[in-house]
Amino acid sequence: MSSASEKQKRVLPLFQYVSFSTKDKFGMRVQRDPRLSGLGVLGRGVLFSCFHEDHLKEATQLYEVLITAPTFEEFLDLCHQCRDYVNEGLFAYAVSVAILHRKDCRGVNLPPVQEIFPDKFVPVETLYEAYKETKLHKEDEDVIINIQKTGNIMDPEYNLAYYREDIGINAHHWHWHLVYPATWRPEVIGRIKTKRRIVLLHASTDVCKIRL
Repeated sequence: MSSASEKQKRVLPLFQYVSFSTKDKFGMRVQRDPRLSGLGVLGRGVLFSCFHEDHLKEATQLYEVLITAPTFEEFLDLCHQCRDYVNEGLFAYAVSVAILHRKDCRGVNLPPVQEIFPDKFVPVETLYEAYKETKLHKEDEDVIINIQKTGNIMDPEYNLAYYREDIGINAHHWHWHLVYPATWRPEVIGRIKTKRRIVLLHASTDVCKIRL
């Protein structure tokens, strides 16, 4: 039986370069596990949202297949099969949900979502500037870049930018929906979903929105 550290090394490559969007469904396999039939509806390169009904429906189908795979090896094989043709955001969401809820993945840590999809957290201008700066420094040298602001002080909504654009808060929000997916089914997840923590989360986030 593989240890958690060994599984960690095998899981991380699933998320590597997954943010490189392409509208092409590449790597189509002649033989694909029938449990994955019907997936690939949401095209690659399309922005995925777990709040979109159709997106969530397809993501649920995938994460339930991954969670119910009998062994870790089978789970990993299914991940490799679908990685090449399902939407990249949907893939990251479904695989993350499965890892968090599979008993044989306990001890396996997910990579931070801001590292999987940096372009969803940092303006592309800042990423490009960082890329240029790294070429001017040694590989082991730290490079600090100021993040390009995306708001405008003339817009009243800008008063909430400190909250809405906080990387930590947004990453936590993503992680919360992995731990408590909206389409949670106890017979698949293996546990009953409690609402106490959900109420506490929304109460705490509402407090954070108050500008002191």
